[in-house]
Amino acid sequence: MTQDTLLNKARQLIQLGVIVAAPVPALADDIEITPPPPVSTAALQADYSAVGTYSNSGFFTGELDETKASGSTLGMGFKLSGEAEFADSELYSRRYASCYDGACDPYSLYYSRGDTTGVAFVWGGKVTGNLVDGDQLKAAYEFSIDWRHTPLPTGYDYASVNWTLHMGFANMAYTDGVTPQALRGNARGYTEVSGYLGTEQTGLHTFAGELSAYHQAYSWEENPDWYWYVLLEAHLSEAGERWTSPGDPAPASMNGDFLRVVVPGNSIDVGINAVPVPEAQSWAMALAGLGVAGLLAGRRRRKQG
Repeated sequence: MTQDTLLNKARQLIQLGVIVAAPVPALADDIEITPPPPVSTAALQADYSAVGTYSNSGFFTGELDETKASGSTLGMGFKLSGEAEFADSELYSRRYASCYDGACDPYSLYYSRGDTTGVAFVWGGKVTGNLVDGDQLKAAYEFSIDWRHTPLPTGYDYASVNWTLHMGFANMAYTDGVTPQALRGNARGYTEVSGYLGTEQTGLHTFAGELSAYHQAYSWEENPDWYWYVLLEAHLSEAGERWTSPGDPAPASMNGDFLRVVVPGNSIDVGINAVPVPEAQSWAMALAGLGVAGLLAGRRRRKQG
């Protein structure tokens, strides 16, 4: 059948009312077609975990110890953990290496380091895939602080611990090298939670909750190199920290105060857009472990009976 024959058949059908012809508007050249929004394919990569002494001004003051913190795979994210101690002796330095307590002017025996007030954990790594505006870094956290203070035998005595948990994304496109310090300094859309422990609150305390940090894109960032990070810091403050007077039992570095921060197996579970959960195989192993523990406990009870 030729094209002319087809057109004639169509005209006949229109005349009979079998089909209806509708005008087709011409497409204007200036119509803008909105492209679909970008789809997130972002995923987290764990590159490092470390602990180090820290300043309340926001920087590490010494070498980082990678043996006291770790990150292991958990479903589509990571389980972060670690443990560290900080003693009040680290708040001070001897003015002279050869100076002994009884042989120096008490005014010059110790001086405050100033640059070190506590300890901090840092975990982080590269964000792979396509990170889009609105993506979230989500975490469920649980950690404990065991803090001990020996009261000074003077009327003027105070001590406290301040802690902060930060998390967020960092744009590393314009920095030389990826370090925990650079990550913290280039944070975008980060979030945090903090707490305080006074002298009357010495002992073991556990903190738990959830956090979300949103990715924020900027028009001037072309193909940025994105990373994620989690930072947990704890700082010690106490009487005698900034001075020493004749006859005082201060400096507080002689008091033996300390804090221990533990991010245990419960730890900090971090993922992209959702708090990660164990894979089915991990759940099966955990349940099997509980079953074995229950079996052993039952045997012990039967033997005791």
